[in-house]
Amino acid sequence: MKKMTMMIALFVGLAAASVTSVGQQSIEDFPLGTTTMVYEIVSDEYTEPVTLALTIEVQEDAIYRMDMSIGAQGTADQLQGFGFMFLGAGVSTGGGEDISYSALEALFARSELLEEGEDYILPRGGSFTEIVAIEIASVWCLEGVLVNPENPDVRTTVAFALTYPVYSSPRLTVQERVNGEWVTTFSMELTEYVFTAPEGQQ
Repeated sequence: MKKMTMMIALFVGLAAASVTSVGQQSIEDFPLGTTTMVYEIVSDEYTEPVTLALTIEVQEDAIYRMDMSIGAQGTADQLQGFGFMFLGAGVSTGGGEDISYSALEALFARSELLEEGEDYILPRGGSFTEIVAIEIASVWCLEGVLVNPENPDVRTTVAFALTYPVYSSPRLTVQERVNGEWVTTFSMELTEYVFTAPEGQQ
């Protein structure tokens, strides 16, 4: 159930609006209208991808509406973790290694200062390297690899949105080194991004 723990932790951040730990923008950064984001989550614990759909509606009177739905298919044992969506605070890989969001917080907070081709040293000796520009579901991003020197057999690829507000990273992939090769054990990727302006506005 370790992959499920990872997925639940990500959902907890979304449901609790803890954007400082899982995303770039707060809900106040979304424009007037309706923004829909669909994520596909792949884990080696499931035969089918899990779908997370998140819609944020911003009304003229500064009232916000958020709708979130999760779709998954699997055995009873695989799906039982959904009953604990609002528990937990960390992310675990298949090898049991915790991925702390503390290293990512500095990156999310200053993502606008990141530059393609640059390397960054993070608190506690981590690094964010191999930064490239990439388009994910019509959103232009900067994507790089986060490495913790205390655990060189695990690396996390994270993308930061540049052109549109997103509630969670457009791509988060965890890989582990197995027999000398990198194997993806978990991924969460934005697959659809749609913005609809209010009626009468462009």
